[in-house]
Amino acid sequence: MLVVGLSGGLNWAASERFQETSNFLHDAAAVIVRDGRIVAALEEERDNRLKHSNKFPLGAIRHCLDEAGVSARDVDRWAYCFGNVLEILATNAFMADMAAAPLVFSEAILADRLSAGLGVHVSPSAITTVGHHAAHVASAFEPSGFESALVVSYDGGGDDSHGRIASVVNGTYETLSDLGPSQSLGLFYNCAMRPIGYGRFDEYKVMGLAPYGDPSRFREPFRTLYTLHEGGKYEIHFDRFKSLMGLVPVRRPGEPFAQEHMDLAATIQEALEIMAFHLIDGTRRSTGHRHLCLAGGVALNCTFNGRLAKTNWFDEIFVQPASTDAGAALGAALYVERTAAPRPGRAPLTHVYFGRAPVLDTLEPSLRAWSDLVTFERSANICSDAAEKLRDGAVIGWVQGKSEFGPRALGNRSIVADPRPAGNKDRVNLMVKKREAYRPFAPSVLAEHAGEYFELPGYTRRFAFMSFAVPVQPDKRALLQATTHVDGTARVQVVFEDVNPRYWKLISEFHRLTGVPVVLNTSFNNNAEPIVDSVDDAIQCYLTTGLDYLVIDDYLIAKKDPAIRVRDWMVLSQPATTHLLRRGAPADGNSRVHALRRTVADSRAVDISPAAFALLSASDGSAAIADVLGTPLDAALSDELFELWQKRLIRVDGRRG
Repeated sequence: MLVVGLSGGLNWAASERFQETSNFLHDAAAVIVRDGRIVAALEEERDNRLKHSNKFPLGAIRHCLDEAGVSARDVDRWAYCFGNVLEILATNAFMADMAAAPLVFSEAILADRLSAGLGVHVSPSAITTVGHHAAHVASAFEPSGFESALVVSYDGGGDDSHGRIASVVNGTYETLSDLGPSQSLGLFYNCAMRPIGYGRFDEYKVMGLAPYGDPSRFREPFRTLYTLHEGGKYEIHFDRFKSLMGLVPVRRPGEPFAQEHMDLAATIQEALEIMAFHLIDGTRRSTGHRHLCLAGGVALNCTFNGRLAKTNWFDEIFVQPASTDAGAALGAALYVERTAAPRPGRAPLTHVYFGRAPVLDTLEPSLRAWSDLVTFERSANICSDAAEKLRDGAVIGWVQGKSEFGPRALGNRSIVADPRPAGNKDRVNLMVKKREAYRPFAPSVLAEHAGEYFELPGYTRRFAFMSFAVPVQPDKRALLQATTHVDGTARVQVVFEDVNPRYWKLISEFHRLTGVPVVLNTSFNNNAEPIVDSVDDAIQCYLTTGLDYLVIDDYLIAKKDPAIRVRDWMVLSQPATTHLLRRGAPADGNSRVHALRRTVADSRAVDISPAAFALLSASDGSAAIADVLGTPLDAALSDELFELWQKRLIRVDGRRG
């Protein structure tokens, strides 16, 4: 049986008629499952380069079909991880344009989107909508390899609930309870963190900031925000959140953190853990389960996951690596397949390398277009050569094989560095990732040495996905300064040779040279973009960050001069994800502010100079900047364009062949 699971919104272009929303339908993705096996999976953001994309996942669908070697006509079922939300959007679209054909049912809406996007007829009868948390629950249990388990799905909310607790015994699912709005841990975290200056999708930043704070400072006010009841029940009093106003000065984005902001972060994390521990403890006592599966956005809280693993409440814990709504696409497919064609238990998920592999045929031509800026060579032993660079202090962009599905880079689309010098943390944060200096980095450790460096339970295979923050062994903390967080923990990835042999080889070579079987690992991107996916994505990120080297497959790429800037011979264009606009007349009334804006809901326009506006308006990606301008590119405009390039608001290409 061939099933494609979907998540995401309904539009694939900014001009489409369906309402844009980032509250639901974010993290668009497609997953294809054949006879119980995941064949391919891709988040739409990797294709359209919009973080947490809420577009319809056409690019991801095409990848999945291509990877499976099939067409849309070969798909037995299409599964979508939401239901009535689509009907609300369709009704709103019809009310806004009464001339449009009304689409009333979710299946008809999805059939319309698929048929129009793929150019083939897809019948509504081939489509199944799956409740959001039913999909999350399936995404957690089905790949776990367990025969029976307690399953907890929790996030900000879905169409069916704000979370679900399920008991699975020998493959038979029983819903124990659904979490209502007053039990949404995702909404709790999101609402509570606003005074720190963070918003939607920034929860992981607050989790990283929390160890710098003291939760006792605001513990008493926060205790009034929730009530614990017997049997793992609890209630969050959202009507009392206004009492937090004035607790700390509101930090504006980009402003420095005061100690009180760190203390607030610590209190938020502590409160979430109290409720989550209470919820899971109550249900495990009532069910007697010794295995646990977690999914939903809250399952990405690796600090809590690590503390949960230390309780020894469970013999084994599996956290769905793609616990975002992208993972719900996987869950929807698995749910539909299990319902239509029940089968014995699946093998445990060992990897998430289900995305695209770099197209190496395009690599050398792409690099030659940038030959004024970079050199490249093909290495006979790339792992050894890269390890030598790491030993000597280099920071490297590392692209190998198929990209990862989910929010973690696990050695195929990673930035890697020496984990020992404390300065590497600051360097990668500020010069490469362009993000807050406090943010921690993960260590990737060889499985053979994991227990020497980190405090791990016996089920190390479950620690291959950066799902748990665990204590670094006390005698290794001073050694691993760049990957040990301020509280002595690390979000570890255990690397197995049989799962990712090339990444394992890189770390082994670094171990041979330094005696340390660990490298620093973070996702290959800057703060303005999703993780790189293609050869072109990797080159663009390399040229606009402080990375020393780029490795793609066996190719080692170096910059001739680290001070890269926009030059006359480069070619400008606008990505499909941005548009130019004029807005806000100034006092003299003679002109308007020129700006660039991404084509997504809630995006903010970025002001640009009239010169940049004129140049971008005239640039269509076919001519060099010098030819478009007719005059030399001045330094101020070059600097402005480079900043826009870093923010991925414009596209810059090398010389045309």
